[in-house]
Amino acid sequence: KNGNERYRTNPKLIDWSETNKFFKFMNMNDFKLHGHTIVWHNTVPQQIKDLSKSDLPAEIKKKMAQDFLYGYMQSFCQNVIDNEIEMESIDILNEIANDEQGEDFLRQSSWRELMGDTYYIDVLKMAKQIFPPEVKLMYNDFNEFIPEKRKNILKIIENIKKAENEEGIQLL
Repeated sequence: KNGNERYRTNPKLIDWSETNKFFKFMNMNDFKLHGHTIVWHNTVPQQIKDLSKSDLPAEIKKKMAQDFLYGYMQSFCQNVIDNEIEMESIDILNEIANDEQGEDFLRQSSWRELMGDTYYIDVLKMAKQIFPPEVKLMYNDFNEFIPEKRKNILKIIENIKKAENEEGIQLL
């Protein structure tokens, strides 16, 4: 109607059966959950890959990708709640920094292609709306010991901190 609605992913389309076996084991052993991962360039659902190749207008593709992520995070979070799992933290963003130094500090990915260069800020804002406040939202990366990569990671963190200041909320 006004463009701000989100469409929940149909929970029947997501098969949580294997996850629920793991959750049952966690409950039996009093484990807490660290989730890994929501957005990662190496694990992109086929419908998102197909969407990035479609002829739809960019603004429609962006909205569809955002709605997918929003619905997926809602469904995941609800499944955790339904299974009475204590979630401590979750990697919302995984390996988004470019491995090489240069002007382009972000890794190329379907998520970036669909949602734009500030997609990681948008994803964190969505996650902040969905996950309970006690769950730590995290950004996970690797090879931070390499100076070029570390500079890219720091640029991402700087942009997240800037968005936090502008929005008046803590994203990580």
